This record gives sequence, C-alpha cells and structure tokens, in this order.
Amino acid sequence: MVDPVLLIALPLLTAFLVPLVRRMWRPLGEALPLLTLLFNLGLAISYVPRALEKPIVVVIAGWKPPLGINLTIGPLGIFMAVLILFVAVLVAIYSIWYIREEPKERYCMLCLMLVTGSLGMVLTGDLFNLFVFMEITSISAYALTAFIRDRDGSEAAFKYLIIGSLASNFFLLGVVLLYSATGTLNMADLASKLPNVDPRITVPAVILMVVGLGVESEMFPLNGWAPDAYSMAPTPIGAVFGAIVVKGAVYALARVLYTIFNFQGIIHFLVIMGIITLLMGEMAALRQRQIKRMLAFSSIGQMGLILVALGLGTAGGLVA
Repeated sequence: MVDPVLLIALPLLTAFLVPLVRRMWRPLGEALPLLTLLFNLGLAISYVPRALEKPIVVVIAGWKPPLGINLTIGPLGIFMAVLILFVAVLVAIYSIWYIREEPKERYCMLCLMLVTGSLGMVLTGDLFNLFVFMEITSISAYALTAFIRDRDGSEAAFKYLIIGSLASNFFLLGVVLLYSATGTLNMADLASKLPNVDPRITVPAVILMVVGLGVESEMFPLNGWAPDAYSMAPTPIGAVFGAIVVKGAVYALARVLYTIFNFQGIIHFLVIMGIITLLMGEMAALRQRQIKRMLAFSSIGQMGLILVALGLGTAGGLVA
C-alpha cells in the first residue's frame, strides 16, 4: 500500500525538482509536472474504495492524534482530492501549448505548489496545518495572478494579496482562540471539547474562521478580488481558481462548520449570504462584455449556490 502522504509530498517535491531536471534534460523537465499529476490522480483513485468503506487516518512522524499531525481521508475528502487532481491534469495538458515562453519552470512550480496546498486543505486533520496549506495555496495564487507582467496583472495580484492576507490573519486568530480554550488543534478532538467551552470564545472564533475562509470561497462581500484575478491571470489559472482553489476552500469551510462547530445561527447565515452571493454574481455576469470577467462573476454566483446547499445542513445539501 503506497503511503497516502505522497498525495501531498509528491507535487511539493516535484515543484522544486522541475528547474533542476529541466537543466539536465529539458523534455523530461517539461513532462515531469504532468507525469506527477497523472501518478497522483491514479493514486487518489486507488484510495477511493478504502475511503468509502472507512476513513483513512494517516499519522505523520509517529505522533498519534491529537498530539501529532495527521491526514484524514474520508469519502468527501477523497472525492475532492480526485476532483482537484483531475482538473490539475487537464490544466497541465492545456498549459503545454498555452505557456510557450519563459519563465515556464516558474509557472510549473507555482501550479504544483497550488495543487499541493489545495490537496492539503481537503486532507489535513488539524487546524494549524489547514492554515499552512491555505497560505501555500494563497501565495501561489498571488504569484500566478501576476504571472503576466503588466500593470493590470500586478494590480489584481496586489488586491488579492491584501484581501487574502487579512483573511489569513482572521482565520489564524480564530485558531488561536480555539487552541487557548482547548489545548488542541485536531479537528475531531476539538469537536469533543468545544461543548464545554465558553460561547464567548467559540462564537468569535467561528466568525473569524468563516470570514477567513469566506474570502477564498468567494462569499459576498469578500469576493472583490475574484473578477480581477480571474481576468488578469493566465487562462488555465482562471480554471484552477474556480475549480481547485475555491472548491478546496468551500470544503474546508464545510469541515470547520460541521466537524468542529454546530451553530444553527452560522448555518442560517450561510444560506442568506449564499443567496446574496448567487444573485450579485449572476446579475454582475450579465453586464460583462469581457468573457473572462463574465466567467469570474458566474463562478461567484455558482459558489453562492454551493453555500446555500452547505447552509441547508442536510446530507443531500452536503453531497450536492
């Protein structure tokens, strides 16, 4: 049985090997990202039967939860991993023809780092590593937004950077509040301890974490970065933002709300914000003349629909 840690470790390692391999043998260096993603996709698919039968818990460095770092691969988690890798493979194939000029290796490195972060977000079992993988994903996304070196791309990346940095700080502050009250960062352990924690700590914590993840989830009014980022980034990266980054953030939001917290108020809030996000996104899309901005606003609208389904709090809503 191949270690599931490879799902995260392999694209991360390949990201740093790409420049070296390209200097040694250019054809292999250019094919390496696609080969890695194809292997990872096959690996993720091989875990589907086991994950459907019973969640896979992988202990890293020998420290068992809740003390150590662990990956938790359940049915929804493995589905998200397969989806992320499938889209990444399609983007990698398209990028072979799309990105013909240098710095091609920098593009490949950033894409692999973004895939690494997104996979980590859906597979990690503790909040601090969720934050770490969020940062890996976000930093890669900022750089890819500004990949085409012009004024508009730099402005879009800077806007994304400012909003994303504030979101990360909000999320981290929420994590700190929970850790100070419970002494643990493991999601399952937190769920068992939170009922005994003062609501004056848990309520601000969940609000901070929802705001932090709401930026990457394109929740209104935290989605101001999305239209510019989608339209200024290279075309394949726009697909990555909509199909990988945002979906990973929504899944992380679902895990935080349903694994750790169970506040009816925040669930009703998600339904309301989802409806507003849906209406604002689709109405804005109708007014656009540039296709990439139209798709960006349409993506925002679709994320509103997903937030409504998430906020319903039913098994059908979560599966949808």
